[in-house]
Amino acid sequence: MSSPTSVDARVGTTTAVAPKELHTYHLNPRRGDVSAIAASLRTHGQYKPITVNIGTFTGRRNEVLAGNHTLMAFRDLAESDPDGFDRIKVHWVDVDDDTAARIVAVDNRTSELGTVDTDTLLELLEGLGDDLAGTGYDQDYLTMLNELAAGAPSLDDLADAHGDPEPDDHHDSVRLSLDPEIARRWTL
Repeated sequence: MSSPTSVDARVGTTTAVAPKELHTYHLNPRRGDVSAIAASLRTHGQYKPITVNIGTFTGRRNEVLAGNHTLMAFRDLAESDPDGFDRIKVHWVDVDDDTAARIVAVDNRTSELGTVDTDTLLELLEGLGDDLAGTGYDQDYLTMLNELAAGAPSLDDLADAHGDPEPDDHHDSVRLSLDPEIARRWTL
């Protein structure tokens, strides 16, 4: 159990605290992209608070339920810019172990359940011009979106371009990790 701190933590309030006063959730299944979050924080600052459990019912004081990777990015950024990242905005809750686990689970799962309208994303990103800093996207992704908008090749087109397999061809398996929207378009 962490020792109590001088943090002004009251349910339903949002305050700014030193990142060192907080602890990541002990069972967080998400493995976030801390460097992408740090790039966003450098560019835009913190535009939404993280959610932290006071810990009265869990015995784990100041434990992050939503925003663990934002906290990690803050800590990384504080090493090079201690004044700019010395306080992190926190929204306080005080819940038991079961509710804490449910909040962590739903925060992770709902982001996975969402989809992206790639045409709208393309329009949004193109509206930013050549500077995609702090967006989590790069020019390669933008190029891929443009190619997708032009029409992904069908499986028949791929077969025409690469031919039918011959009996002596090696039949290696290829696995792809695709954006959900791209996968959906391929399976239509």
